[in-house]
Amino acid sequence: MKRKISEACDVTIGVKMYDHERGAPQPGWLEGTIGGLTMLVALDGDDEQILWGGMNVRRIAPLVGSYAQVSCVTLEHYFGRRYVGDVSWNNVDLTQIANDVVDSISTAGIGLVVAATNTGVKLSGEYANSEDIRVAAVLETLSTLYGGIEYAVELGWANADHTVLTKTLRIAPRIGLAPVTPTTWSFPGCITGGNFTEDFTTEFGANDVTAVSSGEVDRPSARASDEALIGGGWPRYERRWTPGTSITRESTLESHAAAELVNTRLGLTQFDFTADSRTAPRFGVDWFLGDDLMAEVSCDRFPEVATITGGTADAVNLTTTPKNQTPYPNDSFWPVTANVAITGHPLGFTVGARVNPTSGAGNALASVYNLDGLGDTAISRWLGVWVKANRAANAHTYSTASGDGPEVSLLANVWTWVRTGTASVGHISLIVFTAAGNVVAGTDKVEIAGVVSAVAGAGSYFDGDTPDNNLHTYDWTGTPNASTSTRTPNNYMRSPGFTERLRATGVELDFDNHTVKPITQEADS
Repeated sequence: MKRKISEACDVTIGVKMYDHERGAPQPGWLEGTIGGLTMLVALDGDDEQILWGGMNVRRIAPLVGSYAQVSCVTLEHYFGRRYVGDVSWNNVDLTQIANDVVDSISTAGIGLVVAATNTGVKLSGEYANSEDIRVAAVLETLSTLYGGIEYAVELGWANADHTVLTKTLRIAPRIGLAPVTPTTWSFPGCITGGNFTEDFTTEFGANDVTAVSSGEVDRPSARASDEALIGGGWPRYERRWTPGTSITRESTLESHAAAELVNTRLGLTQFDFTADSRTAPRFGVDWFLGDDLMAEVSCDRFPEVATITGGTADAVNLTTTPKNQTPYPNDSFWPVTANVAITGHPLGFTVGARVNPTSGAGNALASVYNLDGLGDTAISRWLGVWVKANRAANAHTYSTASGDGPEVSLLANVWTWVRTGTASVGHISLIVFTAAGNVVAGTDKVEIAGVVSAVAGAGSYFDGDTPDNNLHTYDWTGTPNASTSTRTPNNYMRSPGFTERLRATGVELDFDNHTVKPITQEADS
């Protein structure tokens, strides 16, 4: 079953004619399906909330079978079965025009009560009964004008026993509400499927439109175009159409052209979706025809958005990286545990030792014992140190338990990172020796800085220049390469890839398959 604003919607329903278990006709089926006189109404739940109702217009009873096929159509259909009487207006609101046209067919009608809200748009004109213009044609014309009307017939109960219907024709610039917090429709969630359509074909895309009337010999017309869009690089796409054969006033055509341009200048963008009616917001209870809805969708077309919201640092690295050097690849992050208070590192480190070799030492520039001050400990740890020599040299760590660490080449006067190759216990020392030739007493020297160690398994080396990733964000706490750095776990706020306020201008209800399909367009609010 389907309902749509400003439109009649029909459905064919199987109605049981004969009950074979009882051996008798189904009570009330015949008198309850008389075409043009009776209605069928769909109810929701024990509270008998009215979901849909339509007048019976066709009944087909087969010779074989227990069910008649009864066609029904919503009460907006009645406006196509009556002709406009003699009516005229002079600078009158569109809503009043619609009201006057409907009032002209109130005698021997279907008992409509009109509830009207002005649009603020006014027109002048007249219709004569002799023109054979159907009421539906006038209402359609008024609804397609720029700032035009919307209309729908709402059914309600007139009594507590739910035996008598009220039929209210609502005429307004908008049917339905735009709540601050609309009902939410999610995928994944209550939405089971759908399509996002972007269409700039001939039917839906045009940035230069002309409304033409065939009601006069000279064919009055009105044109509207988006010259700013075209001037910005878009090709001109034209469309000419006739919104109504009886339109003679240019102002009416101008309103039609303006409304059409709004709808076609960028083509059609539409999200159609189907939801499980058992988990979705209930039509007629949580939302109504014309209401705004909120769609929240994450899918391949609209991937979920994860925004980092920050957190608390879980590690602090107290070493820095010289700007002109890439540190030796490390296996661990290195918090300071010990150093010797001798200053001199150009980047602000505390220098751990300064060794001036004596003559006769051969190629041994320096041997610095117990680098981290932990001595002969059983703690398994990594260790690293910045080393600089005044000449090309080689360096490595040494552990009484693990032996030599990886050998590193030192360029003359360049700070270089030297670290243990594996987690080590016991004393850890630094060995530095010349790359070629013997030590020159009084000239050659070795400096060490930023002695750091970490318990094995503490993590990977990082500093403020380490690239952020999905798990962590890295920052300097002060001047880059001359301050400490932090590693902060990323906390994520996950948002749908597509979040859009939509307006339900219609609805399709499938009771057999438990689905509801709002017919939507982009909301104005």
